[in-house]
Amino acid sequence: MHDSTQANLLTLFTRFADSNRRCFAYGRKALDDGCPNTARFFHALTRSYSIQAANMLKRAGAIQSSAENLKQILIEEREMCLDVLPDYISQARAEGDNAPRIAFEWSQGSGESLADLFEEVLRQLVHDHDCDINELHVCAICGYLVKGEAPDVCPNCGVNKKLIPAVE
Repeated sequence: MHDSTQANLLTLFTRFADSNRRCFAYGRKALDDGCPNTARFFHALTRSYSIQAANMLKRAGAIQSSAENLKQILIEEREMCLDVLPDYISQARAEGDNAPRIAFEWSQGSGESLADLFEEVLRQLVHDHDCDINELHVCAICGYLVKGEAPDVCPNCGVNKKLIPAVE
C-alpha cells in the first residue's frame, strides 16, 4: 500500500471516529431534550460511523494482535495523562475556565486509574489467554472505569452508584 493511501485511510478513520463521538453526545442531548426518535437517529449514525472508522483502521493495517493493540492504547493513555492533560488543566486554570478544567481533570483521573488495569490485562494477553475480568462499570458522568463491583460513589467525580452502570 502506498503511504498516501494509508494516510488517507487514517485521515478518514479520524474523521469517522470524531463523527461517531459527536453523534453519541448529540444523541444523549436529544434524549435530555425529550426527542427519543432524534436520539435513535443519532445512535444509528454512531453505529454507522463506528463501523466505517473500524474499516478504515483495518484497511490501513493499524489493527494488530490484542496485546499489541492494548500496548498502543496504553502508550496513548500515558501520553495523554502525563503530557497533554496537565498542560490543558494548567491553561484552563490560568484562564479561569472551570468547566473545561473539570472535564480535563476527570479525563486525567480516569486515565490514571486505567494504568494498573491495562497492565493486568496485558500481562494475561501476553501469555496467550483472555483476561479474567468479569465485572466492569463505567461512570456515565466522567468515564471512570471500575473493575469489580461499582463503588457507592465515583472516586473521580463523586456521582452516585446509580450512574456507574455495568458494561455488558
